[in-house]
Amino acid sequence: MYQMISGTYRLDGRSYTSYGIQCGDTRIEDVTTNRPALAAFLAQCNHGALAPCHLADELEDFFARPAPITGYAVPVEDGLPCAI
Repeated sequence: MYQMISGTYRLDGRSYTSYGIQCGDTRIEDVTTNRPALAAFLAQCNHGALAPCHLADELEDFFARPAPITGYAVPVEDGLPCAI
């Protein structure tokens, strides 16, 4: 089962909290500061019973997808969406 881990890290003299992944002996630290996104990813991993050997590839694919934009108004011309 995949679990979220957290830690405090330093970059350029500033501290930040980042989240990572633990599954058995597999541990990846400092994956993201976006806790909700990582929680969604881990839910998918656990639901699909992802084998740990595929974790790195799936993680890369997950964060390569564009994030959904909420509350974004699409410009419209003549009733059709247009380029910005």
